[in-house]
Amino acid sequence: MNKILLIIYPLGHLSIALIEWILLGWGIRLWRQSSTVAMIVLPLLLASTSYDNFILVIGNLIGAGDLLESLSMVRFLLHYLVVPFFIVIGVELAHEAGAAWATTISRFLSWFIAFGLAGVDVSTNYVILELKPTYFAGLLRYIPANLTGPPIITIIVSVFMVMIGLGIWIRLKWSWLFVGALVALIGNAMPSSTLGTLPGSAAELVMAFSLLLTEQKIQFVGNQTAKNQKQDDRVMAESTALETAFDWQHIISSKEGYKIYQSGSHKEGNFIQVFVPDIPYRDAAGKLRLITYLHGFALCLPKFYQDHLEILAKKGYYVVFPDFQKSLYPDDITNQVSAEKTPLSFWFNILKNVLSKWNKFSLEDTLQSDRRKKIGPVVRKLVKLSPFKYLRISLALIVLILLIRLLNRRYGKHLIQLISTVALSLVHSPVEWVEQAIDLTDAAWQKLGQDIPDLAKSEFDFYVFGHSLGGLLALSWPIYLEENQQGFFPKQIITADPAPSTEMGIPQTVLWILKLFFSPFAQQPINIRKIGSQLTLPIGILHGFVDKIFRP
Repeated sequence: MNKILLIIYPLGHLSIALIEWILLGWGIRLWRQSSTVAMIVLPLLLASTSYDNFILVIGNLIGAGDLLESLSMVRFLLHYLVVPFFIVIGVELAHEAGAAWATTISRFLSWFIAFGLAGVDVSTNYVILELKPTYFAGLLRYIPANLTGPPIITIIVSVFMVMIGLGIWIRLKWSWLFVGALVALIGNAMPSSTLGTLPGSAAELVMAFSLLLTEQKIQFVGNQTAKNQKQDDRVMAESTALETAFDWQHIISSKEGYKIYQSGSHKEGNFIQVFVPDIPYRDAAGKLRLITYLHGFALCLPKFYQDHLEILAKKGYYVVFPDFQKSLYPDDITNQVSAEKTPLSFWFNILKNVLSKWNKFSLEDTLQSDRRKKIGPVVRKLVKLSPFKYLRISLALIVLILLIRLLNRRYGKHLIQLISTVALSLVHSPVEWVEQAIDLTDAAWQKLGQDIPDLAKSEFDFYVFGHSLGGLLALSWPIYLEENQQGFFPKQIITADPAPSTEMGIPQTVLWILKLFFSPFAQQPINIRKIGSQLTLPIGILHGFVDKIFRP
């Protein structure tokens, strides 16, 4: 256990310091966009706490002596000066949220109280402060030699922020500040003499992040409802306009008796391939057979299922393969996976562009996507997202990648790559994935009917096949069909090893972080216990006893 602590504490403080430096740029941007000078406290707070963690990390490198003691004195001075100004931030946030008590007088008094508490802390604690060196979990740090008892002012300020957070939760239905303040209160109440400094530092990071999120919510999201509605209307109009422009980007003929029609983009969330047989199968009544083939989590390339898809096409069946997750896979018809940036640098780049451009942020520009025609009528299910959501998912992925690297070095690289490949889709819920797959199927079949007139006149029996996560979405398919899509009500659903929940197979650590950052994927899962009772059609579930990866 001691060996683990010797790794966790230094890396933990270093990670917190780096994250706080990233958040510092966000805080400066919020302050510049704010209507009040009070928000300058947020970047000052982040600079102070980042310095605190950095000094803890380099303590062993400097060694005990006058230099480390002097740097540690600055640590404590910044703490005594900055913490009381949480009160100023809290009152300002309450004012911006519309609290009746947060008047001009209250806002002025908050500055007076903050300066007063800072003066009390400095005069009663810092002036008489004497430090002594100590080691804990591999860290050399200086601690007060002449102070006893808990940090009263820090706890008082945390209680005040909990109350502010509760008020904003009630007023705006926004719980982040309350949760952050509560975590800070608990973290600051933990004795550093027995638990070390990491719990308190982590609690301060959560608090700072909750403040940034709340200010962002009030500044940009809460005040731009009308603007977002106009954007959504524009996207819908563009989708409708693009319907007539929808065309196949590739049509590949196979010697095996079928063609592959392809359009859309994995990164746009509208990639699709359709396997079209040269000699279609028809039953005794002359009906065609159409199958939608839903992939497993992160298995978005047709390449992963190529043998099965080809067998179905050779039998004369029409097979639609939609990528219902946004992913970083290439759109090349050859399915050659190109080398991407390392996941950590990729998400740092997303975060940097969100913070620097904000309302001008474009995911397509950031990913340097090509400008080829995309499938028009199906992007409506994946509504254009605000920069705020991209901010949350990029921060979640950065924290997640750092944590996996720390805790699971052996398999962590593969897990990081898997999650990062489809992480852009985690800002959408699994319900949106099902609806997107339905729309892709609908649009592709309509387009084929335009290109092949005889096809448009033919009746067909429709089936849904899904593997793993795709199996669960296949079972959800009938529930999310719209009235004008009832022609795609399946005659039968067949699944291979279907997941009972969209959360199945996702490590608990990953789910915890995604829920912490309010990812729609983790907030709105699909569970067979909820949808199973609504299914009334024939269902086949397959599982192989010779599965070499998972036992039955």
